[in-house]
Amino acid sequence: MRLGLGILSWRDPKTLAMTLKNYANNRLFDLFDEKRVFFQEISRETREIADYFGLEVDGSKADLGSTGGVRDLVEGTSADVMLLLEDDCLIVDGLTTLEDTMRRAIADIEAHDLNIFRLHARRNPSDTFDQYQQFFPVHEPLDSDRTIDQASALKTKLNRLLRAGEANTFRASAFHIERDPVARQPGALRHSKNGNVLTDSRFINWSNQSILLRPDFMRGRMLPSITANAGDAPKSDMQDIEQAVNKQWWRDLRVSIGMSDPGIFINKPA
Repeated sequence: MRLGLGILSWRDPKTLAMTLKNYANNRLFDLFDEKRVFFQEISRETREIADYFGLEVDGSKADLGSTGGVRDLVEGTSADVMLLLEDDCLIVDGLTTLEDTMRRAIADIEAHDLNIFRLHARRNPSDTFDQYQQFFPVHEPLDSDRTIDQASALKTKLNRLLRAGEANTFRASAFHIERDPVARQPGALRHSKNGNVLTDSRFINWSNQSILLRPDFMRGRMLPSITANAGDAPKSDMQDIEQAVNKQWWRDLRVSIGMSDPGIFINKPA
């Protein structure tokens, strides 16, 4: 299987240099057959930083939007699976299981025929998951950096009854909050064959931060769906891809998604 690395970056050379140094120190680049970065509003300085770290460079003088950047990366790759990152996604400090975590993720992509696999760090995903706690009681919190701010049992029950559709979209967040998320959300989560967890797009939002994806799935299914569901947007590629995707059509696709345990990346702006 040919592996590719695709990084989205937008005119922030300081953050870019910090992030690429983080990857180099953790030998992330060694795991990939191709390594590319797409720059929104490309500059000489950002190009020089990418060159220093041995990345192939593409970009635009204008801001094409995150959808346009993802399109460029997936249409320009020959990889079977690509790791999509934004330039402020860092590898967790002190992680010693990078290669094994990647190996098990790839194994699950093959074993379960997955098109998307999230590599967000389970215990430090830079999110408080307040929405989950509006709808579901936390039974046994995962040891993490988040403060559990639990609503009352009555309030969570009422929220689930009155806003059932919205509640479903947050069920997979139990993975980052509960010690035993599969037991807490058995209809939304299940164990994979390689020590990770599986869900689908009914229960989790799309994110372009630290996901493994199959470029042919993006080219053949996701990008055409974004265009088809753009509505009155004159240029679908100019949309923020997360806003464009996280709508009802994404839920209806029921795309199977892997979630890495322990995960690799956190989102940490400079």
